[in-house]
Amino acid sequence: VVMLRYLKKHRSVPVPDVFAYDLDIDGQVGGAWMIMEIVDGMNASLIWETLTSKQKHKLCLAIGDLYSSLLSLRFNSIGSMHESEGRLFIGPLVT
Repeated sequence: VVMLRYLKKHRSVPVPDVFAYDLDIDGQVGGAWMIMEIVDGMNASLIWETLTSKQKHKLCLAIGDLYSSLLSLRFNSIGSMHESEGRLFIGPLVT
């Protein structure tokens, strides 16, 4: 959830808003869950065969731009992203 909020604030990647979530694995549903906004768009694999070569090329470039934006993120350490009192920090890796 923290990463989604970070991406929404710092990158032009389409990221859904998170309305509610719970990380408690001992809760009633038996695991972590989140309720997110639906992001406009369609599954590219469903329309791939109907696209022209030019459209496929344009789509691949757009996906490459998204990956490039994500790969440009740099942090001082490896771990799980956390937020406390409005400040971002990298803490222990949570699996």
